[in-house]
Amino acid sequence: MTFPIDFGIGPRRGIALPMFGDGIFTQEGADWKHSRDLLRLQMQRKSHGDLESFRVPVDDLIRLIGDGRPTIDLQPLFFRLTLETTTSFLFGESTRRLSDTNGAGEDPFASALDTAQRWVIKRLRFAAVYWLVDSWKFRQACRDIRAFVDQIIERSETHRFPHSVAQVTPDRSALRAHTVSILVAGRDTTASLLSWTW
Repeated sequence: MTFPIDFGIGPRRGIALPMFGDGIFTQEGADWKHSRDLLRLQMQRKSHGDLESFRVPVDDLIRLIGDGRPTIDLQPLFFRLTLETTTSFLFGESTRRLSDTNGAGEDPFASALDTAQRWVIKRLRFAAVYWLVDSWKFRQACRDIRAFVDQIIERSETHRFPHSVAQVTPDRSALRAHTVSILVAGRDTTASLLSWTW
């Protein structure tokens, strides 16, 4: 048995999940297939032959690991690495979070993403009465995520990923939803894989 998941505010067929918008993580059926095909097209190997965008983030990570500290927590560094490589790969501009001299400074976007994801998990547990689970922190985290993504889109509209998606989906909110989805997928899955591997 399936049911539509809409964790927004208002009517069931109304505002989509505040964090993701109307993107691949909140869609079903034909809409989901359309989004999957659109994003898969952007990720085809042949369009990403140049892996030079990975060099600077990996060099920054190696520098942080080899700085002589006796103990290093790799997981937050892997989350920074994957965010940097994802933004560089897709938008032509890295966040450069690993260039922080001690590698331990607060990352506002990552912090907002983590906060919003924790609230989304809580809301999933409440299913039909998801609206009972809400907070100012959740709303603020979603606003911070949207602001970060809007900055990326504005600075890189002519770059491959935003330009190609905008050709098919000219609506700004849809472009933002797809961007958030790809950032979450690119950051979380790869960082978790690296953490488990090490």
